[in-house]
Amino acid sequence: MWHYIARDNDLIAMLTALEKRFWHNVETLTPPPMDGSEASSELLSRLYPNANNKTQITRDDALPLITQFEEALDAEKTASERKDEAANKLKALMGAYEICVAGDRTITWKNISSERLDSKVLKLERPEIYSKYVSRNSYRRFSIK
Repeated sequence: MWHYIARDNDLIAMLTALEKRFWHNVETLTPPPMDGSEASSELLSRLYPNANNKTQITRDDALPLITQFEEALDAEKTASERKDEAANKLKALMGAYEICVAGDRTITWKNISSERLDSKVLKLERPEIYSKYVSRNSYRRFSIK
């Protein structure tokens, strides 16, 4: 099936400008700026998988980013508390009911059971089995104090 699409010179100009900027970055080996995407996080984990132990750097230009991080953390905490408050109020409205219909929305608060391996007890009581099946991984933990 064919569809006619009218030429859009403004869109073409915008795409051409983006392409030129992109190609300039390729030619000058300029990486894209870091952002909050999963791709940026994965790249940083690949580029810097391990810290050089006990090494330190001083970067006062990090101070505005620390402020941004802490403000976002506070906003995230506030949003999480608001979300939890709404969830708890909805649960109180539902009581022992599993399903609540509100307009065109359906809320469920179901019973779930699961089984988990208690690795601490296994390590204590059967260390040979624990060591046979344990898998180790390493990562870098980010924190600001």
